[in-house]
Amino acid sequence: TNSTVTAKVPYDGVAAIGGGVDDKNTYHVKIENSVVSATAGMYYGAAIGVSHTGTVGNIEIINSVVTAKGGNQAAGIGGGPKTNVGNILIQNSTVTATGGDGAAGIGGGAENKVSENDKVTIIGSNVHASGGTGTVHNGRQGTAFPIRNHNGDDITLTKITLQGVSRD
Repeated sequence: TNSTVTAKVPYDGVAAIGGGVDDKNTYHVKIENSVVSATAGMYYGAAIGVSHTGTVGNIEIINSVVTAKGGNQAAGIGGGPKTNVGNILIQNSTVTATGGDGAAGIGGGAENKVSENDKVTIIGSNVHASGGTGTVHNGRQGTAFPIRNHNGDDITLTKITLQGVSRD
């Protein structure tokens, strides 16, 4: 809260902000009234969220400016490969989120485990989210944003709420 943070991870499998390698915990991240730049390592770690072994709980970004770049197979904001999406709230913020190859900018990583409990809520924010390109793992791509994956196929996440949002 009320901070300027730059988090860059030189290691694979670790989120820049959130969970790391062989970490089975559930992570909750709250960024409020802050400016944050987060970059994960080359593989498996979300910039903000978890790597391939953690569980995303709640990620809240409120009244902040955030730039997030996930590692390959991991979302910019959300999960790594084979993880859930969690509950992501972006409110009154400016967010640029880029997923690594095979993952969404905001939401799930490659081969994600989206459930009916996962949701993305964006209220009064300017969001630019782009999914990574590259290999589609087992025919499944990251979810949430963008609404289409790199092949142009529709991606579905059943609980996306947008209120007063501008999207590039």
